[in-house]
Amino acid sequence: MKVFFSGELNISAGPANVNKLLKRELDKLSEEELDGKKIYYIKNKNIILKQLEVIWKTLISDVIIYSGTLHVNILSIKLARFLRKKNLYIMHGCVKYESQFNGEPNPNGLKIEETQMKKADLICGVSEVFMNWIKDNYPQYRSKVDCLTNGIDWDIFNDYQK
Repeated sequence: MKVFFSGELNISAGPANVNKLLKRELDKLSEEELDGKKIYYIKNKNIILKQLEVIWKTLISDVIIYSGTLHVNILSIKLARFLRKKNLYIMHGCVKYESQFNGEPNPNGLKIEETQMKKADLICGVSEVFMNWIKDNYPQYRSKVDCLTNGIDWDIFNDYQK
């Protein structure tokens, strides 16, 4: 099985930091632990090359995982749905709520988030509390919401204690 993990890895922001940790841990897995799975990531920083890479990796993958709200995900989501490929959206926060809370509208992020939620086969909140919040605030997606708990990077935590 080929899995495309479409999440930002080249910036310092909330979801990107989590994506880097997820990638680091996935890269530690042995071939036996991966059980024949191949995981692809976005490598290009150039926006045009990134779009081409996302199209290519969506085409060759069996499952697509979206982590965070990226503009290039819209194209990948539409292509994945057209090709009937399973896709999962890891939802780290809610753009709609955060925009209201911060008093800073984010229409592009909102459009991406709404598209990802609507088209995802599975939406994973990053905690049980957040999963329940999604179910309460987006009842139309209740049946496809689950939890994928973000872990703690104990190595970093332990470094702070020294």
